[in-house]
Formats: sequence, C-alpha cells, structure tokens
Amino acid sequence: MQNKEMPAPGRTAARYLRALAVGGGDLIQAASFAAESRWLDSERVKGLIDAHMLGTAPQRNWAAESFVDYLRPRTIVGQLAALFRPAAFGVGGAIATAGTQSWWTAEGGSTAPSAMAFSATEPMQPRKISAMSVISNELARASAADEIVSRDLARACAHGLDTAFVDGQAGTDARPAAVNANAVTVASAGSILKDAAAALAAFGGSVSSAAWIAHPRTAAAAGLQHGENTQANIGATGGTLAGLPVVTSEAMAENTLLLIDAGGIEMAMDDTAELRTGNQGAVEMVNPATGAAELVSLYQNNLTALLALLRANWRVVGPAGSVVQVTGAAY
Repeated sequence: MQNKEMPAPGRTAARYLRALAVGGGDLIQAASFAAESRWLDSERVKGLIDAHMLGTAPQRNWAAESFVDYLRPRTIVGQLAALFRPAAFGVGGAIATAGTQSWWTAEGGSTAPSAMAFSATEPMQPRKISAMSVISNELARASAADEIVSRDLARACAHGLDTAFVDGQAGTDARPAAVNANAVTVASAGSILKDAAAALAAFGGSVSSAAWIAHPRTAAAAGLQHGENTQANIGATGGTLAGLPVVTSEAMAENTLLLIDAGGIEMAMDDTAELRTGNQGAVEMVNPATGAAELVSLYQNNLTALLALLRANWRVVGPAGSVVQVTGAAY
C-alpha cells in the first residue's frame, strides 16, 4: 500500500509538470511515467493526468495547490497575508467610514444606538502573472528535477509579484498598481531609528496592521548600524523595527524603506495556479555566449516549456498616508 505521507510543497507541482513533459503530449505515457516513478504522491499526479485525459476537472488540483503553497512564503504578499484585507475577484466590497460606538450606561438607563457608515468599492478584477521555464526532456526524467523545476518557476513568479507590489508604478490593464505608487515620501536622515520615527509620524494608517518592506541589503545595513538595539532588530531576512514586522525582498529598491498599512490593502489571490507544458513551436531564448536573443524550436532541440499562471490583484483602500516611503536610506 502506498505511503500516504506527502512530499514538501512544490514537489507535486514539479512532478506533474515533469510527467507531462516526459509524455510529450501523450497523456497515457505521462500517466504511466507518474505511476512507475513510485513517488509518495504518484497516485495524485496520475489522477490529475487521468482527469486531463477524460476532459474533466479533478475534485482537487493537488499540483496547483502545491505550487501556490511553495510560492506564497517566498513573496511579500504571502508573508503579510494575515494582515491584508481579503477580497474576492468580481465582487464589490465595502469600507467602513464610521464605526459602531460604545457608551457606559447607568443602571436602568437606555443604550444609545449608533450606526456604521460605508463606502462601496468597485469589484476587484483579476490580473494574471505567468512564468515560463524551458527544460530538456532528459532533465524531466531526472529525480533531481523536482527541486529545480519548482524553485525556478516559483522564483520567477515571486519576483514578478513582488516587483509589481513595490516598484512604484501605476496600474494598467495587465498589472495592479504598486502600493507605493502614491506613497507619502520622507527623506532619510541617515539613521534607521530616526527614519522609522519620521515614517511613523507621517503614517496615516493603522499601526496595528503595519509592516516595513526593505531590500535585504538595506535591512542588513540598518541592522549593522544599530547592532542589538531592540528597536531595530533587523537583518537581511527581516526582523522587527519599532515593534513592527520587517519583510525583505530583492524586488524592493535598495536604500529605500517602505511602511505600509497592510490592513488598508485589499488583496485577492487564487489558492491554485494553472500549470501547463508544451513542446511545439519556438521560444525566444538568450544565447549565453553572445547575449543575443534567438528563436529556438522546442521540438527540434528536445525541449519542453513549463508554464505557471496565477491570478492576483490588490489595491490600497486605506486613508491618506497608509503607505510611507523613506528614500535615500543609505545606512
């Protein structure tokens, strides 16, 4: 009987893509490869391919969930997921502009009523981010490809998500606006503690759901500047600053510090991803020897393209000053 212990996140997704690549468009061969590989999750991978052959949707897409589970903790949005205001695609939301109040009431006295006030938000439309990796069909058969495939696709998607989240650019029909597109800007004083104090003074969001975002190098330099100071306990992998969590990402500009009210950001992101393969046609690839882009035939070169696609979108709905950006922070 097959061991029901499941592999680490990302492995099922990589094995599903590998099986499709080995099949080369032949789903029977792909299912056979999954069954013969005797992975801990072989039954799940084969079940997904069988559903594909029958043209039916699986009850649960283990590969897609595996990929997103592997991706999330590698992104800014994943690390701050608990603080965001959740939203659903295609559904309008509401923002409370005035909340219910409470009063002390004397014995026998009446309770004064209060009413909440709301403003409506437009439905959140999905935006799609995709990453494509090209591997040789020989690599697809190698057991070492599990980690290579999952890491490469997840790293590409994570960089795309993080870049769009903090690059300061306005939104388009293809991508969301960065959360710092209209941020309040504060010039650095050269000290991480002074900069934190200035950012908090300019901050108009809720401190209870606030977080800092920085490039790993900027966070590391800030940590070295103040050593073991309890108010700046940060480094390249994050930490805390003024008691608030710090998330680091290489998509963040160096010498920049971002303070966001995550609770003032509506976030929508699917729990699954679309995973596909293809071995027909040509893709544009950069020749490492010349640096020039060339069209490469997948079929003629025994290659398979692996594609991961997921939907995500966000928007700042908090009050003015919900995002503050410290510039020139060369610690």
